[in-house]
Formats: sequence, structure tokens, C-alpha cells
Amino acid sequence: MGMGPCAALLDRVGGDEQIFLELCDAFLDDAPRRLEAIRAAVLAGDARTVQREAHAYKGSAGAFDALAVVATARELEQRAAAGDLSGGHELWVRLELHSRELFEAVRAGKERG
Repeated sequence: MGMGPCAALLDRVGGDEQIFLELCDAFLDDAPRRLEAIRAAVLAGDARTVQREAHAYKGSAGAFDALAVVATARELEQRAAAGDLSGGHELWVRLELHSRELFEAVRAGKERG
């Protein structure tokens, strides 16, 4: 499994606790909104917005080495780029599931820090 998501991020910011906590807070604040934006765009059949939001979300989850989240967001992004949102809802459900696990891990990592 390697490092947890918080260890990965802490390593990235050179062990700076303050920056680490700010980034965790920003992610926990922003990520649920992005997930909701992706869901709304999938439901609306708005491939361009799905592509943009999934790309941004992939980037922010990538800071935590959250591989399952990143892989699922990438798949959504690529399908949307091809204009194919069939299976988009199932992908979003998977994305949300992995994201919930990530949110829990980030919250836990903040407490421990």
C-alpha cells in the first residue's frame, strides 16, 4: 500500500505541518463541491464540464497519491473528452466511493498530525 495519503502529501511539502494542514483543509473543502459538479454535469450530459472538473479533481487528489481516485477521474475525463458519457454515472459512483475513503484518510491524518 505504501504511504498513506497524508504521509505522501506531508513528504511533498517537505514536512511543513502548517502547509500540510492548509492543503488538507482546502482539499476537504473543495473536493466535495467538485464531486457534486461532476455528478451534475454527468446527469446533464455536459461532457465538457465533466472533462474540466474531472481533470481538476484528478490533480488535487494526485497530491495525496490517491491512485484509485486519480485513475477513476482520469477515466471519466478521457471518456468525456471523447464525448462519451455512457457509463458516466457508474464511474461517478466509483469515484465517490474512493473519494469518501480518501476524505476519511485525510481527516484521520490531520487528527494524527
